[in-house]
Amino acid sequence: MLLPATLPKILNRAIFICGVKDVTQNNILAALEAETDTKFEATHVDVKKIRHEAMEALEKSDWKAATRGLTITHQFDEEDSAANFWNMVENDIVGVSPVSVREAVKAALEDLSSSITKLNNKSKLFVIREAPQTVLPKLFRAWKITHLVFERDTDAYAKERDAKVIESAKKAGVEVVATRHGRTLYDPDELVRANGGRPTMSITQVQH
Repeated sequence: MLLPATLPKILNRAIFICGVKDVTQNNILAALEAETDTKFEATHVDVKKIRHEAMEALEKSDWKAATRGLTITHQFDEEDSAANFWNMVENDIVGVSPVSVREAVKAALEDLSSSITKLNNKSKLFVIREAPQTVLPKLFRAWKITHLVFERDTDAYAKERDAKVIESAKKAGVEVVATRHGRTLYDPDELVRANGGRPTMSITQVQH
């Protein structure tokens, strides 16, 4: 609840508020490993080097390389990242106390598991570490699974992976319910088909 004395400090202006502190890739990975008791394989990269190379690409008008590098480095508030706004955060003015990354990850996993249980009181969130192509066929038999529901991914690797999973599901007598695209506004495959089999190169082609 805001105190009357606080109102003049925030009236008619934007303020930065952050509920989670130290959101870095390494901290998120560490939190996931701790909360799921799982060791993930990770490839570490030099964020500073990526940013430096992106700035060089920007000076050479290599927009593709520059955009990719800057997008990677600006996702988290790592050192020298344009996403680090902590010097502008004013949590104290409105009484917001940020939590740690691990606390946030734990709360998110618990909320997701609780939501699943509300739909089916015999189920909850399970975190299993193995490639889906090999682990799902085992679970189909062990858990007597009847339906498989997943969000379809349109990346090349994901399409190949999903095809193998679907094939193994059918062999196990599991009914597959693949949702439509979830990460994009439109299904890229449908856009290509609608454009005569050619990738869309402009927003006008997408609109038509």
